[in-house]
Amino acid sequence: MRTTVDLDAAMVALDSRRQHGYNRSYEVTMARQYSVAHAKNNLPALIHEAELGSPVEITRHGKPVAVILAFAEYNRMLGDRPDLWESIQRFRAEHDLEELDIDTVYRDIRDPAPGRDFKW
Repeated sequence: MRTTVDLDAAMVALDSRRQHGYNRSYEVTMARQYSVAHAKNNLPALIHEAELGSPVEITRHGKPVAVILAFAEYNRMLGDRPDLWESIQRFRAEHDLEELDIDTVYRDIRDPAPGRDFKW
């Protein structure tokens, strides 16, 4: 069975503001929901639907468990994110660690008492 969907009516604008310079605006269509059994029997049609720009939500017992979306949309969502080491280097370049005075910041957070007695 084929269903016609008004994609213009299903569009939702998301404005994703991320810390550390990852500000992007995403436009996402509302996902259509299908059961795992339906997806198993109609996978080529669901992939085609995703390629056309409409994400497909797969459910098990009525609960979402997976999403099929176009590869281009997946890559767009990933974006160009630096790895951990690049982020650490950028933080160090942008902030003077001596000026942050880490000892003062964490002084009242950590318990200065010695640890408990312990024997193996």
